[in-house]
Amino acid sequence: MKINIKKIKLDLKEKGFVPLPGILKKNKNFKNLISEICYFLNTFSKKNYKQINNYDEIICKKFKSNKKISGYLNENLNLLPSLNGVFADKEVVLLTKKILGSENKPLIVNNHRLRLQIPSHDHVANLPWHQDIHYNKIKRSKSLVFWVSLGNIDQEMGPVIIKSRSHKIKKVKKFFFKKPNGGKVPSVNVKKIKNKFYNQVSFPTNSGDILILDLKLVHTSGLNKAKDRIKWSAQARFHVPSLIK
Repeated sequence: MKINIKKIKLDLKEKGFVPLPGILKKNKNFKNLISEICYFLNTFSKKNYKQINNYDEIICKKFKSNKKISGYLNENLNLLPSLNGVFADKEVVLLTKKILGSENKPLIVNNHRLRLQIPSHDHVANLPWHQDIHYNKIKRSKSLVFWVSLGNIDQEMGPVIIKSRSHKIKKVKKFFFKKPNGGKVPSVNVKKIKNKFYNQVSFPTNSGDILILDLKLVHTSGLNKAKDRIKWSAQARFHVPSLIK
């Protein structure tokens, strides 16, 4: 895929997001992450598959009898060394610097996170309507969110739902949404956002696709209505920090 930095910048400015299909499909560090995930799942399931979606049915079946499996997999897979490798990849870092117009400035990254969202567990695994800026602890920085589709996610599985152009509202007042498991996460009241600011969009993704988001873009997790397919994704936030002189 040929990358048009000028168009990416324009789309981020106007819509607040940019999809980049297949950009990591042949990337060495991305392939390494998928291989490590599959190796971990192989020891977990005693099946030797090369694609993570091939493990979905096995995991969903085990989850029905043991709900702790979701937390177990999320916690352990987030500790894979190769997860950091994807977001430290030279091509990814260079792309980010070009988009931010900061080729000659330091770039930092945080909140590396791998997520697997199992059907019927949306009430715990999903994030409500939110802006990533409410999660961001690095202030006075130029920032972007990189969301990566690790597996294939079709419309039935509930891909990310975006309110296009909602980043133009700037920072929406947050409140803390309480999940059934007791966890609290920042959220925003979308009823207070006038429709003239956005068009709601959602689209399927394939393994290796990247979705770049403005930190102020309002978005949420879609509902996974598939019976035995898991949403596999990863994300991180890149920042060009404001340096103290």
